[in-house]
Amino acid sequence: MKKTRLYASLGLVLTSLFLLSACGGTPNIGGGGEEKQLEEAQAPQTQDQDLEETYTDAAGREVTLKKPLDNIIVNNYDLGESFAMVLGEDYVDIISGTCTSNYLSNRDAYEKHYPKMKNLKSLGGGRGPYDLEAIFELDPDVFFMNSSDGFMDSRGEEIEKIEKAGIPVFVFYMYQDPILAPRETLRYIGEIFDREERAKEVTDFIDQQFALVEERLAQVEEPVTFYYERTSGMTSAKDGWYTILTKAGGQCIAEDLMVANSGKLDPETVLTENPDFIVLSGGIGYHSDSEEAEIDDFVASLRARPGWEDLDAIKEKKLFAFAHDFSRSPLSFYPILYMAKEFYPEEMKDVDPDAILKEFYDRFMIVDYEDGTWSYQID
Repeated sequence: MKKTRLYASLGLVLTSLFLLSACGGTPNIGGGGEEKQLEEAQAPQTQDQDLEETYTDAAGREVTLKKPLDNIIVNNYDLGESFAMVLGEDYVDIISGTCTSNYLSNRDAYEKHYPKMKNLKSLGGGRGPYDLEAIFELDPDVFFMNSSDGFMDSRGEEIEKIEKAGIPVFVFYMYQDPILAPRETLRYIGEIFDREERAKEVTDFIDQQFALVEERLAQVEEPVTFYYERTSGMTSAKDGWYTILTKAGGQCIAEDLMVANSGKLDPETVLTENPDFIVLSGGIGYHSDSEEAEIDDFVASLRARPGWEDLDAIKEKKLFAFAHDFSRSPLSFYPILYMAKEFYPEEMKDVDPDAILKEFYDRFMIVDYEDGTWSYQID
């Protein structure tokens, strides 16, 4: 990340110190004398008030931020979680708006612990337009946006309008790669907020989990096969959940069949390939009354598809589901650990993915492990 520092008041401080050193005499103890001037010149808040820092964001854009940042907005809750991991409860004190409508279950979990978050301004967004008037009204120090190359193309005009209003827009690319991008996001946040040590503590924990999987699966020669589907009916054969499940040691049955990154696979292909495992995303995660039955209903619809009851993964109860947001979160290590153990139980027999996830929540999160249901297996 490129970063430059500008201290507008530095010349003034040095000049004041020079003049004071040149003037001898007895200090005016009653006030207004040289000692008081020297104390004011050396006061640390002088620099903080005039500090600007320029960064290069994940989209390659140079963004200048005025410090300190005490009023921020983020475009979704999964990005907000990364801020909370690094900033702790300070995050709750500085966020003023987000796209709450897209992540109702996430919102419910955070508002349960921090009722003041009920006052967050809803900014639109998601797959629709941002509420620019709401953003301008909040007048934040910065708008932190989680996006991707393709999605940025449709946001260019909105970003331009926001920046013309004097609000910097800093872009993260957590959608691009569930393995590397979330850790890069944490490092960005640590540097921007001068919390590098905390960010490193979080990324070191995550690094250890990936290293564990790589070490345990190093000798696997014949990978198990999997079919992945989102509750929307879409599958992926290049990024996102494909990356997570291949990192766990699986081989995607759609890898050589799909030209595009994501889409729908011919149902007959699933029957023909008869994957060892079926993995779904969506329908679970943070508890929400409106979503609790979603995954059960979706699994029932899968089992009703012609021929699916005869698939080995269904008969052997090797169908699993996870919260979809793991694919764009520092928590992506969890489904990797979990499915690596399901794929290769002997190699991973002493690893407890849920205990590791709980440890992460206890150490780094401002909500609780018990606030969600993180995995599902067909019964």
